[in-house]
Amino acid sequence: MRLALVGVALSLAIGQAHAGEIRACVEHVDPIDWAASFERGAVQIPAYTVFAYGGHTFDDLQNPRDYGHWSAATGTWSVSPEEKARRQALISRDAKLGPHDQIALITLQGIRLTQRHPCGTVAAQAVISVTFNWRQTEIPASPQIFYQVYGVVGSNGLNDDLGGDTNSFLFAAARGEISAEVTSTIDSIYQISGSQ
Repeated sequence: MRLALVGVALSLAIGQAHAGEIRACVEHVDPIDWAASFERGAVQIPAYTVFAYGGHTFDDLQNPRDYGHWSAATGTWSVSPEEKARRQALISRDAKLGPHDQIALITLQGIRLTQRHPCGTVAAQAVISVTFNWRQTEIPASPQIFYQVYGVVGSNGLNDDLGGDTNSFLFAAARGEISAEVTSTIDSIYQISGSQ
């Protein structure tokens, strides 16, 4: 879906707000999927890529959902009872708090990820949008929370259509295989305004 929206970068307080930094990675769980992610070349994340809240990181950023210990048959992780209880508690806490769907961030430059260097850092701002209910103006640094690609802001607004596999970025993003974490607190905002 393509939305006619306009993006505007804003500062919360002149001289005090600044873009934070995120670390983005291409998922590396399955060797076949890993090779397929780069068949079309490097994963070039464009400037103004929007990442939305994805969840808690249960492994590392290249495997935030810990698929290596996930059992589709049982619908749970094959980890110690203590670790399973910790993960369930985090999920339950999130469900009670509920504001995570209000968190999104946007990259300020492009970033190139390769098989040799599958992770990289880039400056980012918090996204504010009434249309998408993104309201959090400060995003703290945390290796426990990951974000996933939602779309890219271009001359025609926010394009959240990640369909197609014409390049490595679209291929990996559409499959949920690009994740990011905030490595330095973000306290400046990028506003997306308009209507669907």
